[in-house]
Amino acid sequence: MSSVVKAAATLRQRMADFSSDPAAIEADSDDGHRLFLRLLGEACDLVRSQSAGHPDYEVAVTTANEILNEGVEMAYGNLDFDFLQSFAHSEEFPVLLGPHKDETTFSHRMSGLFDLMEGWMAKGTMTRPADSSLLPKLPAPWKTTPRPHPLSTLLSRFDRDVVGAHPSPFVASVYGARCEITSDSIEQPLSITNNGSCLAISSAGGYKNREPVLTYYLLDEIPPHRKQFSLTTHHAHVGLTEIAHASATDEAKKLIFVADTSRVKSYAWGSRRSDEVYDTAIPTHTLDTSGHRGPLHVLAPGRLIRAGKGSVGVWNLDALDTHGPDGSAQIGLEFDTSDSWRDEEDVIEPSSGSDSTGTISLADPQIAPGRWHAHPSLPATMLCGSDTDKSKEYSCIAVDLENGGKTVARYLGHGGETRAFSTSVADPNVFLTAASDGHARLYDQRMPLPTLTLRAGLGEDDCAGVVLVHPDGVPTVFTGAAHDQVIRLWDVRAQKMIYELSTGNNAVMGMTWDAPRCALYVATACDYMDRNGENFDYRRAKIARTSWEQEKMGDEEDDSMDEEDEDDSEDEYDDEAPCWPSNAAYAEDYFGHLFDAGDHRLLRYAFRDQADPTILPEYGDARLDMGPSW
Repeated sequence: MSSVVKAAATLRQRMADFSSDPAAIEADSDDGHRLFLRLLGEACDLVRSQSAGHPDYEVAVTTANEILNEGVEMAYGNLDFDFLQSFAHSEEFPVLLGPHKDETTFSHRMSGLFDLMEGWMAKGTMTRPADSSLLPKLPAPWKTTPRPHPLSTLLSRFDRDVVGAHPSPFVASVYGARCEITSDSIEQPLSITNNGSCLAISSAGGYKNREPVLTYYLLDEIPPHRKQFSLTTHHAHVGLTEIAHASATDEAKKLIFVADTSRVKSYAWGSRRSDEVYDTAIPTHTLDTSGHRGPLHVLAPGRLIRAGKGSVGVWNLDALDTHGPDGSAQIGLEFDTSDSWRDEEDVIEPSSGSDSTGTISLADPQIAPGRWHAHPSLPATMLCGSDTDKSKEYSCIAVDLENGGKTVARYLGHGGETRAFSTSVADPNVFLTAASDGHARLYDQRMPLPTLTLRAGLGEDDCAGVVLVHPDGVPTVFTGAAHDQVIRLWDVRAQKMIYELSTGNNAVMGMTWDAPRCALYVATACDYMDRNGENFDYRRAKIARTSWEQEKMGDEEDDSMDEEDEDDSEDEYDDEAPCWPSNAAYAEDYFGHLFDAGDHRLLRYAFRDQADPTILPEYGDARLDMGPSW
């Protein structure tokens, strides 16, 4: 028996002993789960102890993966974790924790508790510490933080000691947050896709978010330097039975694909034979994807694939029937539209759709991709993250679709379900993942463990969006946080966070990079809007009324605060004064410009050397109310 097999057997037994000992679990919980996390870390060390090509290397990876999968299941089972901390990092390959703050600085969401504590200390029921620096405090206001350049957007916040020289104006614009920020209101976003000139968002809209909505933007339509969103919003009338969670685009055929659990529909945004752009996308294909309910991808030449458990369906688009020139012809038999939550059945297109033209069986029949992405360097190989409801698998794998669906690589270290992937053409050897445990992880595709781990939020958070870019060759990562309602930029070489970008108190749902126009697009959701489109849980924004009036008139802002006016919510200013979510991650002074979205938004951060910092998104129209109208 090899030393790796012996070490793995010992580690597995220690994990089993721990999981069956309630007293050990309770003691470890009181100690911050240090023993449990160390056991997971030792599984990763088992892999690091072997070099690629060693006879025991594959055994180490396979065994460590089994132990980690069992450990993650245990964490969210009888250990009652909500979010699993990073365990796959090391001294050589570290985890970065975000903006610097001392141990006594807490989120603005703690302000209510701090007010109570201050009241208790004033009444003498709680002892005030002799050293006032030990008192808990909130983040400092934006005006006390560094701003590296006059053109840095007011909706950025830089960490300390991050300003330095940059090799080019382009890098300086990205790392200096010199960007113009615009936005467009959208429905509740579910997915965002962009393969070149068309950015598409699949959303849930209509009554109680029961309707599938497709919104898309043709990025070549952007005129220079306009202060509004500067993109024409296009829509398609989606005839699916359910909301569409998966989407993809085919740039060559000018098609957008959206999918519910049983069908895929494609919509043409323009003519393949000319430069004509359609005002409304024309229905083109309907595909019967029974048995394949996972993500979509377009493979060259002209093949759409959809993942299922143990297999991948393939549709050769040029061999399929279409809905005809006007998009009205039926494809296949009539589809039963009665089992739908949509309010009007007549808006559901009744084609059963085209059967697949082929199926690729996966070598491992238990694989059920929940997210996937084209491999950065291997043709017809997909990076896959499992649907953990169907397969208790937390690692990512690379699957070669042209060679029997074989698993050709495995990437360990995730403490939750994979939410997104990102790659960059500037470096075909690396890729980035986002996971539900709140971390982004950078991988070298030749290594099974992450080379860098980034905590997207400051605490328990979901990381739903990541972008890997290389401005003038400099490896850079954007991460998006849901609960923390912020975007962060990370310098991979320096291994530190540089700044944060405001999302207007919205949760990040997905991100994509527009390389030709040096712009970051972020699909965000307002957590303070119910399914009927009504805002809830807002209070008056804590700014002086005169300051708000001066800002609307374009005058210099007054930083003074009128406490008496803040508490007066019954005067004539209520309908015009800005509001702020009561449970917002950040206070009004965390960034240098007051911005609350108040609805779901697509945000565009366009980076330019000579950016106009006055180009900022419109303030939302959320107002005070009594609560959600479920």
